[in-house]
Amino acid sequence: MNKKEQLKLVNALSKSIASDLCAAIKGNRVPPEWDGHELRCWLADHHAASASISDIRHNKKSQRARDFENHCLVENL
Repeated sequence: MNKKEQLKLVNALSKSIASDLCAAIKGNRVPPEWDGHELRCWLADHHAASASISDIRHNKKSQRARDFENHCLVENL
């Protein structure tokens, strides 16, 4: 995947999650007392759910998963 495709995918996934969460806020489904703490956790939960379909999450001992974890550590991502 080239950089342009990577950027497009990251933006599309993030926009989709943001759109869903914003719709819930606009639909008065989120308590008004939620501030940055709850909203960060809620956002992280939705991103984690999106990542849960990845083979890296299902097969943590695979070479691909190990390479991913190693690269994130080495590059401080």
